[in-house]
Amino acid sequence: MAQNARRFHGGAGSLARGAACSGTGFLPAGDAHVTARAPRFQRAPLRQEVRVRHGGVSGSRSATDVPDTVSMVTPSRWSALAYERFGLPCERIHVVPHGIDPAVLRPDAAARHAAREALGLRDAFIYLSVGAMTWNKGVDVLLAAFAQIAETEPEARLFLKGADALYPSREMVRSVLDDLSARARETVAARLIYNGETYSARMMADLLRAADCYVSPYRAEGFNLPVLEAVACGVPAICTGGGPTDEFTQESFARRIRSRPARMPSEASEAGDYLEPDLDHLVELMRQALREREGATRMGAAGAAYVAQNLTWGRVTDRLLEALFP
Repeated sequence: MAQNARRFHGGAGSLARGAACSGTGFLPAGDAHVTARAPRFQRAPLRQEVRVRHGGVSGSRSATDVPDTVSMVTPSRWSALAYERFGLPCERIHVVPHGIDPAVLRPDAAARHAAREALGLRDAFIYLSVGAMTWNKGVDVLLAAFAQIAETEPEARLFLKGADALYPSREMVRSVLDDLSARARETVAARLIYNGETYSARMMADLLRAADCYVSPYRAEGFNLPVLEAVACGVPAICTGGGPTDEFTQESFARRIRSRPARMPSEASEAGDYLEPDLDHLVELMRQALREREGATRMGAAGAAYVAQNLTWGRVTDRLLEALFP
């Protein structure tokens, strides 16, 4: 399988070019080409009247500094509560979720089969996670969990889709791998596929459909659009419970990881609230997803139908227009 994925070039929308391309491919232990260690989390606060970082709130101004004519549009109730804690009146905060294009993000059995064949992973059980690979995404928790899964489930594979053009995603994954025990690192590296290239929307749809389970043990998100996109493609999800994904997922198509609230101190005397996902529960849910595959088709269909009914860009735009022009 590994050699097939390394050789892959073209087919299924060229969704993954493998290790032959610069900045992509597998991350085996001892990769001499990746030496930089990533920071534990990105510190890039949004400096406006309100500054929000990693789901927590910090601000150098009070809510009274924001003109009365200004309203906030945010994609989740989770992030709206952060603005409220900052002091903005709730009547000036509008929650409008993100959405998907159903012409692109939808179940497609033929496309799924072609994508898995192209990746050389036809018979594997593919866990997929997409994102910057920053600390708030929980990639350290995911790799620790996958190390346990890979010990007993030979067909398990983990595909991490980074964003190397925007973030040091590959280096962050390398840093987390370096922190694993030697045995865990070797076990994970043998089953891990990483790609940090920029994909088109249709390439992303092919990759999402190829997965058997989408996993997002995030610590903080404003919305977490990749979860919604995976569900739209008919892929069951595992994601942190208690955060914004609770607002657009249901038990019929998503498993929720137990989490506990935590607070992140900062050298700048600011702090952010976040959720710490339970590692043991994540392992349990990932194993359950792999071993109870008969329910995956039902879960995938339920999720895709829910998103198509409620969270297309057309429906979301209607809600945005209502907020902007009451």
